[in-house]
Amino acid sequence: MTATLTLREVCFARAQTAGPEELQRARLCLLDWLGVTIAGAKEPIVTILASDAAEDRSAHGQRLIGRTETVSLRDAALVNGAAGHALDYDDGMPAMIGHPSVAILPALIALAADADIDGDRQLRAIVAGTEAAGRIGLMMGADHYARGFHCTGTVGAVAGALAAAFLLDLTREQTSHALGLAGTRAAGLRASFGSDAKPLHAGWASLIALTSAQWAAKGLTGAQDIIGSPQGFARPLSSDSDAQLGLGAVPTPFVATVTFKAHAACAVTHPAIDAAAALQREAGFAIEDISAIAIRLAPAADSICNIAAPKSGLELKFSVRAVVAMTLLGIDTANPESYSDRLARDGALKDMIARTNVTLDPDFALGMMSLAIHLSDGRALEKQGTFDFVSDADALTDMLSTKFSSLASPVVGPTNARQCREMIFGEATNLSARQLLSLTSPSPSSSKG
Repeated sequence: MTATLTLREVCFARAQTAGPEELQRARLCLLDWLGVTIAGAKEPIVTILASDAAEDRSAHGQRLIGRTETVSLRDAALVNGAAGHALDYDDGMPAMIGHPSVAILPALIALAADADIDGDRQLRAIVAGTEAAGRIGLMMGADHYARGFHCTGTVGAVAGALAAAFLLDLTREQTSHALGLAGTRAAGLRASFGSDAKPLHAGWASLIALTSAQWAAKGLTGAQDIIGSPQGFARPLSSDSDAQLGLGAVPTPFVATVTFKAHAACAVTHPAIDAAAALQREAGFAIEDISAIAIRLAPAADSICNIAAPKSGLELKFSVRAVVAMTLLGIDTANPESYSDRLARDGALKDMIARTNVTLDPDFALGMMSLAIHLSDGRALEKQGTFDFVSDADALTDMLSTKFSSLASPVVGPTNARQCREMIFGEATNLSARQLLSLTSPSPSSSKG
């Protein structure tokens, strides 16, 4: 059996046998993705893409999430994919080194709504897709990301194609071709971070996933072993790739390893945000008492979140200096509206950033950090940390329900937001992608760009 077919069998089996815990995690992925997509729908990049898609009057099929335009099925996957990543507030996965749901779910929801596929199969397709994302991430190795590839666009496109293949119940041969069609088109470069192209990676991944499955279902062929071939997806894009790493037994279903953001900024900045908030809470110092701030990060963080002088709201999200300054100044890092071009020009923020020094520590792994706040009285308050995402099931559900309400209610209204939550957490037989999409239309009182 080829590596591609083995991946299909492993991921499909995981989805088919998924129990209540895995399916609950899939619901959380759906809820979080829907919330960040609704909130991201008004971002300038989404308005441009939606306007472009709406100009095609020949193929209208679905209402965009959080907007009024109706576009083709494929444009819905592209635009909703970009909207979900526009705020950089969507979920992540360590093994993938990327964002799984935003690459996988736009295609799944578009296809499920179009074909009226039942809710249980939708949730199991999420399990299949996240399983594929984690396993392909293991196959690619760390060098893939280190070389400059954005795994949301690369790994996400192939994982999304596998999820779509499961949703549409493609045969083994069709699934191989779907992954082959996705793998040969998957792309995304980290040089795009801080620009509109980064959320486009998620949109393209979703579009690639959807079309790969659709084309394979109609008989279009791709490489039959895109995963295992020496000229396939893994080896040309990574010096330490190993297809077998992602095909064996793993201790935990990958859907259970999906992490969710409490701050609307790059995930690598979160430990520093949490440390700054904790030090301020514990010591109770005043802003004017701060003489200097010192942050130590892993060398790998330099090209991810170390913009020294951010000039836009988007660049604030990728500047550890900026988000620490925002935290200390009492600016809500959980609110996407906080990251504005206006704030990037704010004198108090720029002054705090100027007092901050970042050094790269070769002993630190990605996610590790050390924060020291030096006060004018000579004290130095220090805290070290690493990724510390909420894992308790009940606490996570509460956190994401609150996050969803804060993101969705201003756009779709409190009633529709509540009905979305109830549908996602209710009986799978009542989970209708069509109805879910209808609930995301903006309320008359909300303004759209």
